[in-house]
Amino acid sequence: MSVARRTTVTAIAAAAISLVLLSGCAATQSKHDACNVVVKQLNSSTSELQSAYGDIQNDPTKAQASLKKFGSELQSTTDKLTNPEVKKASQKAADAVDDLQAKVGQLAKDPSGDTTAVQDSANKLQDTFRSLQKTCTA
Repeated sequence: MSVARRTTVTAIAAAAISLVLLSGCAATQSKHDACNVVVKQLNSSTSELQSAYGDIQNDPTKAQASLKKFGSELQSTTDKLTNPEVKKASQKAADAVDDLQAKVGQLAKDPSGDTTAVQDSANKLQDTFRSLQKTCTA
């Protein structure tokens, strides 16, 4: 795994774990509750995301399956949210997971293909987790 990819994997996992650790830091009760719902989901599935990133280069098909499962769980959680601010941030993260899953799927079909799209999508996912974290701590 390249240094850039390892750095991205670590940063995304750290962002997801940081969000988990920040439960209860929201300003209003409804926002607090919504963030707690997301944190609970991320807490239970962060290892799935880390596993997916670990498999991108060596087993993109397995990585795609892990991302699909993680994305489905995040989308299910997002659908349950009623706080519009948290829901919007969580939906962006869920969409970014779906995008990365699709890019990894393309890599699974053509392992010799350009990995730039995967890297760009992983960076976008990292940004959405940071945004979600910021939303829950503002």
